[in-house]
Amino acid sequence: MKKIIASCVFLGITALVWGVENQTLNQQETKEIQNVATVEIKSLVLDGFRYIGQLHKDVGINVFWNNGVRGTGLTLSFFGEFNSEVHIVKSTETKKVVLEDGTQLETKKIRRQLLSVELGSDQKSFGFKVDLDTDRVTNIKHISGELEVIQAVGIIEEISGLLEDKVNSKEKKLGISIEVASGWLDGRYFVLLIENADYIRELEILDEKGNELKQTMPFKVFSSDNKQVKIYVDKEKGKSFAVRLKRAEKLLTQTVPYVIENIDLMNY
Repeated sequence: MKKIIASCVFLGITALVWGVENQTLNQQETKEIQNVATVEIKSLVLDGFRYIGQLHKDVGINVFWNNGVRGTGLTLSFFGEFNSEVHIVKSTETKKVVLEDGTQLETKKIRRQLLSVELGSDQKSFGFKVDLDTDRVTNIKHISGELEVIQAVGIIEEISGLLEDKVNSKEKKLGISIEVASGWLDGRYFVLLIENADYIRELEILDEKGNELKQTMPFKVFSSDNKQVKIYVDKEKGKSFAVRLKRAEKLLTQTVPYVIENIDLMNY
């Protein structure tokens, strides 16, 4: 009977300890999420604008075509800063535009820009554009909408196995593979396929001995399925390399509203 009682007491203590540890982990996790700052826009100003009155498609002259112009009208670019660092600015949507004379543009005249937001290297600065179907250059009384931002919580560090410097090379540890491998100036350019690449906070390229190689441009996740990653690295052709990743444990999404009023284009 003593043995049974002792066992019950031991199991009870074990369960209590496990419960306390589990509760502590949950508390840490909750605390970590609670400590994530609410993202707000600290400043937002007009950075530039352009107006196109006509695109001469009939004779093949589209001067601004390579700059993403989809039609005649007014395109505004804005530069801003968040109050805290963010991981990604996923999208922006302009919902209301009122011209100087009080005319509110119809929704169809506010062209949706899927890839219109850029995040600065400081993870705070950002820029975006608003493309309006207008028949004239005009001052703007009011523009408002929202940005969808993502914050990264926690860090998990991983190091891949060695990848051969060639297309279709794949390592087994993390499942990273090479889609593109080519020369770039005096170094190499790669497109890597990495699952859940949008979770990546930092990415380093290591040589065969584990030394970090210099990246000549910041890495970038650029595909809609969050797998393709562009990297530019100072390395010799043919030598194998590994990838060290620092991933977020969680991604938290916030919607950040913005309002810009009394934009004076005539005196810009």
